Amino acid sequence: MLEAQAATIFPFMLLYVGFNITTIGLWMHGIIENKSLGVLSTFTSFLQFATFVAMVQLGFDYWYIAKCMLFAGTYLLCGICLGFNLGVKVLGWWCYFVSLVAPFPIYECIMAGDWRFAIIWFVWGALWHAFWWINCLESKVATKITQWVLPPAGFGTAFLPALMMLVGVW
Repeated sequence: MLEAQAATIFPFMLLYVGFNITTIGLWMHGIIENKSLGVLSTFTSFLQFATFVAMVQLGFDYWYIAKCMLFAGTYLLCGICLGFNLGVKVLGWWCYFVSLVAPFPIYECIMAGDWRFAIIWFVWGALWHAFWWINCLESKVATKITQWVLPPAGFGTAFLPALMMLVGVW
């Protein structure tokens, strides 16, 4: 029963993740303004945190929830930093922390034989690490590469897989 609930909840959260990753890429191109992305990121994080409360009450595995919360924490910090013009160094350090956690889900996926999600987690980990380079080390090269990688990465690693899961073709 719990696995069926996870299979139902996960694609919806992944859909929001894909939308947010894509819009962050658009923001890096100057198409979306700071405060708009801040509102979107905060909204996404609140939806995810509300889902996590329900998941705890339903008895979901805490490691599963913790992996999902990496995204919610990222979007909450993004929303606060951009929405209130606070600077993004704290977001960069959060991204660094998350990039250090990412190898564990990658390993877990490889051991389970789920190569699709191992690759997806690798891409996400690389993006989080890139945001540490961008926000803390102020790397212009990482900024240029990441702004072009984000929109297709959001679509390919989250939005499209979520849609495929929702229609039953994943």
